[in-house]
Amino acid sequence: MVSGCDTGIKPTATIAATDSADQILINMSHYVTDGGIQRAHVRADTAYFFSPMQTAELRSVHITFYDTEGAETSTLTSREGTYHWRSGDMEARINVVVV
Repeated sequence: MVSGCDTGIKPTATIAATDSADQILINMSHYVTDGGIQRAHVRADTAYFFSPMQTAELRSVHITFYDTEGAETSTLTSREGTYHWRSGDMEARINVVVV
């Protein structure tokens, strides 16, 4: 016999990328520029965009960075990342490598 009681407390909502993303992009490619000069090239195998939070959850991330003259300076790879498109901030997680 199994019994329990209901406390009336509902679980909080959890965002799951696969079922609540506003947009899902496959093979995403995004160029970041400043004054017409390329500063970064962000690529991801999959990107889950969430409009209310203005973020994108990225999978299999590869970012190439460029200097003020547009010359390639470094690359970053990671398994996951978050792009906050309003501020332009990016976070990398899991197996992060910068060269």
